[in-house]
Amino acid sequence: FDSAALDDDSKLLLQLAAVVLITGSQASINHRGIRLTTLLTDFSGYWILLVALALTVSLLLFAPQHDFLRLVTFTNYSGLPKAVPGGPEVDPIWPQRESLLWLFALSFLMPAYTITGFDASAHTSEETVNASHNVPRAIVRAVLVSGVFGWVMLCAIVLAIPNMEEAAGQGDNA
Repeated sequence: FDSAALDDDSKLLLQLAAVVLITGSQASINHRGIRLTTLLTDFSGYWILLVALALTVSLLLFAPQHDFLRLVTFTNYSGLPKAVPGGPEVDPIWPQRESLLWLFALSFLMPAYTITGFDASAHTSEETVNASHNVPRAIVRAVLVSGVFGWVMLCAIVLAIPNMEEAAGQGDNA
């Protein structure tokens, strides 16, 4: 689909149609009641879990080698990546820093998205039986499970990289 071929009015109508379709589908689902919403929420949770598990297992199975020392070796890849002759210009992943301790601390920003894992627990708290007891437990469990499985997936990604130097040389294209 080439959106450049459309004029401004056509683009606006296309956007409006997309918003109407999305809003209409959500209104239809909500109108059908909490059972359908619960079913879809459960499906999406299991789907995310299965896809993440399949990706993690695939990364580990099809990796060219398993250099587990990568998981405990600290190398400073900050700063401008080495330019590849004839290749695209790449941006640095992080500005140059000499302190590995500081870079290690900044690495904890990568899985920060797991903090949002409590979102579903918090939003459904008013429909929960014994909410004052069950909701905080669900929030903590969601963050812990997301953190542990996210860490395992990140380890699988690091292990599946064929050459760390070449990947770092790609900058944000890695």
